[in-house]
Amino acid sequence: MDAEQKPRKQFAGANLEGAELRMADLAGANMAEANLKGANLEGADLTSADLSGATLVEVYARTLDAADADFSGADMSGINLELANLAGADLSGCELTDAYMRGADMTGCSLVGADLCHANLEKAKLLEVDMQSALLKGASMQFARLKGASLQGANFSSASLENADLSKANLTGAELDGVCLRGANLTGSVLSGANLSGADLQDADFTGAEVRDMVLDGANMTGVKGLILK
Repeated sequence: MDAEQKPRKQFAGANLEGAELRMADLAGANMAEANLKGANLEGADLTSADLSGATLVEVYARTLDAADADFSGADMSGINLELANLAGADLSGCELTDAYMRGADMTGCSLVGADLCHANLEKAKLLEVDMQSALLKGASMQFARLKGASLQGANFSSASLENADLSKANLTGAELDGVCLRGANLTGSVLSGANLSGADLQDADFTGAEVRDMVLDGANMTGVKGLILK
């Protein structure tokens, strides 16, 4: 039977707490509102699956393939998604506090309104991601790639974005107070109305950035490049 003709696996609302689903083929499965707390999804295939409103608290999902999956409104606090493929996934409104997402590919994801406070996104690929109004307080995002990301109104208070690539990102009205942006690439970005009070901007590159009404009270601007205040 052709892959496109396979019947969709139905697990909507199922109790799969602690289930062993390592390397499972769950592509396209309906797992909306399912309870997967503490489950093992390492290396599983969840491409295009529906996990909207699901509970994935403290799930181990290293190297998971969940491209184009729907996680909207899911509780994923404490989940391990290291090196996972989440390209094109819908993570809007998700609870991702303390999530471990180091090196994950989240290209083109929607994370609108998601809570990623204290999440680890080091070296994550977040190209053209939509994180408008997301909460990222205290997040670890060193060397993360956020080129072209939509970050309007996002809250990065006290997050670490050291050596991150934020070129051409839209940070209009974003809260970046106390953020570490040492060595960050902000070329061509939009920072109009952004709050960078107390931020560490040492050696950051603002060449071509739009910085109208940007707040820099108490910021460390040692070695800053290309910053033209208007």
